[in-house]
Amino acid sequence: MVKLTGMNHREIMINEDNIEKIEEVPETVITMTNGNKYIVEENTDEIIDKIITFKKKFIIQILDRQIFTKGDESMSENKPEKKTDGASKIIIILLVLLIVLIGSFAGYILFFGGASNFHPSSSNNTNTTEVNTVSAADENTYSLDEAIVNLADTDSQRYAKVKVSFGYNEKNTKLKSELESEDVNKKPILSDAVNSVLRSKKAADLTTSKGVDEIKSEIMQKVNPILKNGKISNVYFDELVVQ
Repeated sequence: MVKLTGMNHREIMINEDNIEKIEEVPETVITMTNGNKYIVEENTDEIIDKIITFKKKFIIQILDRQIFTKGDESMSENKPEKKTDGASKIIIILLVLLIVLIGSFAGYILFFGGASNFHPSSSNNTNTTEVNTVSAADENTYSLDEAIVNLADTDSQRYAKVKVSFGYNEKNTKLKSELESEDVNKKPILSDAVNSVLRSKKAADLTTSKGVDEIKSEIMQKVNPILKNGKISNVYFDELVVQ
């Protein structure tokens, strides 16, 4: 397992064999094969480096055990001439295995699990590739007005009552001034961006943690291009009622 840094700088252990994909939207989100998601401070390259380092250590440990065991067997049989031979074969096999494992894992993460990071459309939008390193303790928040939004359900009339807040780096005074400016009121523009995302969703999308997390990511992608002096790092639902 590899050690990563979660939200609020807490260390978490991730089983690298159960990673399905890694995305940066803009925070780094690891999706496991069981559907669980983890937000970490490390970017994709750093995670891959840690996994490769862990795999190397694992293979080296196996290599050391095999050489030691093989050496003992050779000595106990009074056949020292086979010790070097057997150890050499084991070294070659394990080195080949190490290269195959590292190459396969890195290729899977880069070209399949992390496909969203290399999609051509993301090259023109830095909002989807920037890593979020702002913890809740370092955030200011900016709240929108409460809103009632019609949802996309067709079998019945469904709507959501929401109150949304944005988290952003407290050190970014320019972004704070932009959000709170009385000369240029951006609240209606930001509210429309949020509502446009919610109007495309069905009630079922708002009733699961996974669905809500995906909506938060979509809102960030919709809102960040509107802002000129920085980006929001988190989206919070202060109130969310689906009827």
